[in-house]
Amino acid sequence: MASTDLYCTVRDINYVIMNYLVSEGFPNSARSFSKEANIVHEPEDDELIQTRVDIKNAIHAGNIQDAIEMINELNPEVSSSSPIIPQLLP
Repeated sequence: MASTDLYCTVRDINYVIMNYLVSEGFPNSARSFSKEANIVHEPEDDELIQTRVDIKNAIHAGNIQDAIEMINELNPEVSSSSPIIPQLLP
């Protein structure tokens, strides 16, 4: 069995960690980590993170309509390109 050499820099790993923190909704951790890892963290990122957390919380609470409205505000193309979203609407 042939082995494949995989090389990742510390910077590559830091970007993966930062991506995780942003996409999973940890704004304070993302802000702190960006300083420590010397990664640019824009203030708009915090707003995006909070919006994602709000959408996830709405879904978990069963407020699908609210979640869809927040998704549409964030990215209107999502609902128009998703065949399942119209089925979720009352």
